[in-house]
Amino acid sequence: MRPRVICLTPGCGNITDQPPRCDEHSTHRHGGNATGRLPRTRYGAAWDRLSKQARADQPWCTRCGSPDDLTLDHVIPGTSDGGLMVLCRRCNSRKGGQDRAFRNAANRL
Repeated sequence: MRPRVICLTPGCGNITDQPPRCDEHSTHRHGGNATGRLPRTRYGAAWDRLSKQARADQPWCTRCGSPDDLTLDHVIPGTSDGGLMVLCRRCNSRKGGQDRAFRNAANRL
């Protein structure tokens, strides 16, 4: 079961289990381009090869040093700008939460 979170659309407040947006504001479901939404990253065979190579080159988490449950993450969410980094799943999840909080704060400005 996926965790339920608040939709990231400014002022929405709907709860969703399909983050980052509720059904009403999801561009994936409606084909539009919701304000402030990051582009969806397309993962496939090329990403899998890149991730496997990066984790082989650096078999530890960039943040905490753990060698367990490693993932490849975008430094700047949703883009290849800023590069990629190896993170354990726990640090990747924390970074995702920090990224969402930053976007929410920026949207309120």
